[in-house]
Amino acid sequence: AATGGGASSAGYGSRAFSGVNASLDARFMAPMGVLDQTAIVGMTLADQTDLLRLNTTYTFADDRQLITYRGGDFISGGVGWSRPVRLGGAQVQRTFSMRPDLVTTPMPAVSGSAGVPSTVDVFVNGTKSYSQDVAAGPFQINNIPSISGSGVAQVVTRDASGKEDVQSLSFYTSPHLLRPGLYDFSAEAGLPRKSFGIESFDYDNTIVASASLRTGITDWLTAEAHGEGGGGLVNGGVGAVASISNLGVVSAAVSASSSDQGTGVQLYGSFDTKIGLVSVHARSQHSFADYDDLATLTARKDTGRFGSQTEFLPGSVNNILSFAPPRAIDALTLSMPIAFDKSSISATYLRYQPQTGATSEIVSATYSRPLIYDASMFATGYADLNDTESMGVYVGVSVPLDGNISVSTGLNARADKISGSADVSKPVTQETGSFGWRVHDHEGDGIDRSATVGYRMAAARVEAGVHQGDDGVSGRGEIEGAVAILGGDIYTSNRIDDSFAVVDAHTPGVKVQRENAFVGETNEDGKILIPSLNSYQKNKISIDPMGLPLNAEIESTVDYVTPGYKSGVYVDFKVKKATPSALVILQDANGVFLAAGAEGRLDGSDEPFIVGYDGQAFIRNLRAVNTIHVVADGRTCTAQFSFSATDNTQPTIGPEICQ
Repeated sequence: AATGGGASSAGYGSRAFSGVNASLDARFMAPMGVLDQTAIVGMTLADQTDLLRLNTTYTFADDRQLITYRGGDFISGGVGWSRPVRLGGAQVQRTFSMRPDLVTTPMPAVSGSAGVPSTVDVFVNGTKSYSQDVAAGPFQINNIPSISGSGVAQVVTRDASGKEDVQSLSFYTSPHLLRPGLYDFSAEAGLPRKSFGIESFDYDNTIVASASLRTGITDWLTAEAHGEGGGGLVNGGVGAVASISNLGVVSAAVSASSSDQGTGVQLYGSFDTKIGLVSVHARSQHSFADYDDLATLTARKDTGRFGSQTEFLPGSVNNILSFAPPRAIDALTLSMPIAFDKSSISATYLRYQPQTGATSEIVSATYSRPLIYDASMFATGYADLNDTESMGVYVGVSVPLDGNISVSTGLNARADKISGSADVSKPVTQETGSFGWRVHDHEGDGIDRSATVGYRMAAARVEAGVHQGDDGVSGRGEIEGAVAILGGDIYTSNRIDDSFAVVDAHTPGVKVQRENAFVGETNEDGKILIPSLNSYQKNKISIDPMGLPLNAEIESTVDYVTPGYKSGVYVDFKVKKATPSALVILQDANGVFLAAGAEGRLDGSDEPFIVGYDGQAFIRNLRAVNTIHVVADGRTCTAQFSFSATDNTQPTIGPEICQ
């Protein structure tokens, strides 16, 4: 399958053609894996056509072992206190997402004792989440469904007489903890990728490697380890994530490095808790001496394209020295819902000290609340404590209207500049035939006005827009879609990001839905490609039987499919032409309809039929001349009739005399 999009622009005053570019994603799928190739093709009048390769990756996903194998270009794995890098090589990685039903986080457990057989109900934060019958004696319930963070579980034990016993249990769960016995890992080796998005084949000639491991020791303790090295660098560290009773979760790690720049140490710690309604997240990371990692090593080797380190984007926050691990990152975030008006407030303090340059201390606060008619408002204020001119306030309001239209407006005050903006938009949905648009206007510190329209067809999404800024007016156009070749058939569809399905209804013009949303109609071969299914999850696919011919037979109009990683599935609804059949009206010799419930059989067929009201019987497997025998009112009667098949109508025969 291949997906792509393109855009072009032109200045209004000069009517100068700016260029066309296409983003391509070519994918080859087979039972042994997926080969994915991404690239950008660009063309301008002043330059020749340029092809920029991005990633070439082969992936095999073992859904039994929950392990993903990659070869080619990829991003290395890591832990919360390490920094990933782009490599060209090989990788093996645990992928729990292949099993959406697998609970990796330790769940709270409750225990108690029942004097007689009873029913145990568990309420988490006031909502009933579990119920189970228990026998007399001690009991324990594991894996109580719960939310991430802190909570209170109430265990209500009720016997047959209605007597209740209530226990309360406070808990704190975190997705950073692993259940005992589970392992999460990533290991990779290869050549560091340089100038990604600028050069197609720019790799360093030094082989590097990294490995990360997380394992659940107990319900409250998860151990972590990470190591990396190559090019004279050795870096390794250990860490742990621990639940402190029902107070919160703390993480801590220490890592050390040795390279040609020297030796150094990095310390990391974080704490998450909830005090009443206030959620707290604190984090601190400090490096000492000449601490180094692969991210710094890769960036240092990537300076050849731009000259020496001192020439690399001087005066920018992207100075090469800033690629080194920061000297310090200290952050504190507080957030709290306000129950009486359903609003929320949050505040953040961030201190960032790079290896060189000025230290930033940023504070910000955000307040949001719903308004009438589903409208909402929010206000954000921010300031750099070390730069009095770097402060500002933004206030905005968003109002949804009928027809999926929304209006938003905002006012931004920064230093001595005030600006305002307004947006009115209707998004393009995933349904075929969806039409959307957006109008944007920003006034104040510069002009920024734009208008965009978009439409989703069965084969692609198209979009066009015009933009006006301080430097003039420009226009652009974009088309995004996919072409797939499967089993010798060619399909066009909207962009395919994950998995997809080919639906075969054996009839053209049949409407197809995904999760009850219309996605299109089958083509002249009775097939359609549905893009963007969720891999490793159940996806509901259904067809509208009203589009099938009257003489069609189908076992079911709904199917559930679970595709693998970036792969396709074939959904065959097994629509077939019905066996020759007709509705036959039967009467006895006196002209009275045979009684409802009488059972009959067609000569030459083992399939019985039942007579319904008004003597009507649906009989299958008919031939040109047919003989039937019916048992009615304790006696057997016989009838003969002729039959001629029709394609678009249900034949009705009779009344026929059964005697």
